[in-house]
Amino acid sequence: QLNQESSLQMPRGFIFQFQLFSTWGDQYYIGLNGLEFYDALFNKIELTDTNIAAYPDSVNVLDNVSNDTRTPDKLVDGHNDTSDGRHMWLAPILPTVTNR
Repeated sequence: QLNQESSLQMPRGFIFQFQLFSTWGDQYYIGLNGLEFYDALFNKIELTDTNIAAYPDSVNVLDNVSNDTRTPDKLVDGHNDTSDGRHMWLAPILPTVTNR
């Protein structure tokens, strides 16, 4: 028999993994402006940088690249309809690696 403390329900949720197989013509880089998720009632689910990860993380994984602002946290910064690179994610396309 379970006591009251051990009958607490564990959290539940989903992990969505997007595998990006092609670009719109760029053979070296792949990127996105943003991601949005909605619940069953069409309410936007607020996400933070702790809810997101990318592999490869960004162009910062490349030799001689550092401090590039186009990192995964930009996918959930709320600035999706933009051409401003400060609100985008960009990663290299590497041999034998599936961007996700």
